[in-house]
Order: sequence, then structure tokens, then C-alpha cells
Amino acid sequence: MAAVRSNWLEAFALAVKVCTDRYPEDFGAIDNWQAYEAKVEALRSQRDELFRRIAKECSGSDLDVKDAGQGMAIISFAMTQGEVSLHPMSDTGERLVNWMMSRR
Repeated sequence: MAAVRSNWLEAFALAVKVCTDRYPEDFGAIDNWQAYEAKVEALRSQRDELFRRIAKECSGSDLDVKDAGQGMAIISFAMTQGEVSLHPMSDTGERLVNWMMSRR
């Protein structure tokens, strides 16, 4: 997956797509494909907004700051014991949620 710059969620989505193509009767029918796609897009937008909010709305008590020397610091989410860093901010929320999902 790393070679094609993919993640587990994309691999899962591909597996679902393959299964629905091979066994459509097991997944039911969609009567209104446009309405379904609109709902999926709305859910994606909502998910992306929640990812952004995680990055913007975390507070000091959510974070763990370790001295990296030379006046530098390593900032991570406290609940991850240093496994999920705050930076880069562009995908902070997604990385934290992926970390949480992998430990369910």
C-alpha cells in the first residue's frame, strides 16, 4: 500500500467495491444513485470538517510536549503516548482517528 501511497481506508474501500461488483445481490439495490452519491459526498464533507476541527480545537491538556533538544519540541496527542504527532497539521485529525480505529 505504501508503494502506491494508499492507506488502509482506501484498501478497504477497494475491497468493498470488488465485493459489490462480484456479489451485488448481497448488498442491496440503490434506487436513486444521484441521491446516494449526494449523501456519500455530504458524509465525506462532514468527516473532513471533523478532521479539521480536531486539529484546530485541541487544547493543551490534549497534547504531550517532549524536549527534542536544541530548542525544539516534539508535540503529540497525549492519549497516543507519542505515536501521533500534531504536525503536519494538514492531516492531524485523520491520523488521530486512524490511530484510534486501529486500537478498537
